[in-house]
Amino acid sequence: MEKAEEISRKSQTIEQNKQEKKRKGLPILLLVLAGAAICIHFWLNSPSVLLAHDVGMELVIKFDAEQFRQTYLEEITGNLMSELMEAGLIDFSIIPIDSENLTVKVGEIGDEEYSAIDRILSASAGLEVKSPAGGSIKGAGEITLFINYEKGIQEAMDRSITIIKNRIDEFSAEVLSLKFISSDTIKIRIVGKYDYGKFCDILCKRGLLEFKLVKDVRQKATPPNDLRHNEEELLGRQFTDPRTGRKRMYYYIVESKALLTGDFLEDARVAFGSLKYPYVHLTFNSRGSKRFETITGENINRNLAIVLDGKVLTAPIIKQRIRDGQAVIESMRSLEEAQYLATILHTGALPIPVSIVEE
Repeated sequence: MEKAEEISRKSQTIEQNKQEKKRKGLPILLLVLAGAAICIHFWLNSPSVLLAHDVGMELVIKFDAEQFRQTYLEEITGNLMSELMEAGLIDFSIIPIDSENLTVKVGEIGDEEYSAIDRILSASAGLEVKSPAGGSIKGAGEITLFINYEKGIQEAMDRSITIIKNRIDEFSAEVLSLKFISSDTIKIRIVGKYDYGKFCDILCKRGLLEFKLVKDVRQKATPPNDLRHNEEELLGRQFTDPRTGRKRMYYYIVESKALLTGDFLEDARVAFGSLKYPYVHLTFNSRGSKRFETITGENINRNLAIVLDGKVLTAPIIKQRIRDGQAVIESMRSLEEAQYLATILHTGALPIPVSIVEE
């Protein structure tokens, strides 16, 4: 009987100890859960890592129409000259009259050449035939063109919106709504999961890819006065010295005129070399392939700078004529850098500068 009572007392004591431990452990558990909740809250709202939920996120993006105006005359004149040459025209000249008008003078050409000119002008939103009256250019020795900046800007904004949407798709995000809130500003509502900082950076990156011949490479910057005006420009490239780990600069004196641009790209993808190092593989369209073949064939043993938004990515030596329309951008520091560059080039360059003005 006494043993039974003793066992009963021990059981009660054990049960009381269990209850006491539970009471003491409960505040600690609640504290841990609260701490975890706070950490999750700050992580989700961190400026560098933002997860957009079902309600989405809104960005207000502004197009820089004024900067577009400043470069449009030079750009549209250069494009017109390149397209006329590609169409086989030789005896012609383009003469700017003022900031809104230019004249195209042609020699003795046939109906086929006039049809090519008409096709090129019709495809350009910013060029309108001012004379001959009525817009018929057949037989004319001089064609006066009006540069319609407003149409050019609208076309550039429309193309930029398409590119921005494509870049958003590359991040596996989704555009819930997009609307103009002024003539040069749009509001986009987006939902998805992404790194906020990289997301905004890639949306606003101009992405202008150019191929320019190198005239000289130096380790010190050249004074601007030593460069030939409108013929040469100085571009820099930063790299890390593999021996010392220190960052250094190379300065390239390149020809101002771009021989080829990203407008002629058909695709840009990340690939891997024999040592598993990432690089960006470029494929040109048919027009770009012909230009690239001519460029490489005429400039063997010269450096060709591959430039993105005014910065040299790489400047390899041309070893031979390249006929297959393929090129590579190496010296990628990481897979992430290669993917970023491929996304920019694959979606195309923004024809008009943009900036995020409200988040």
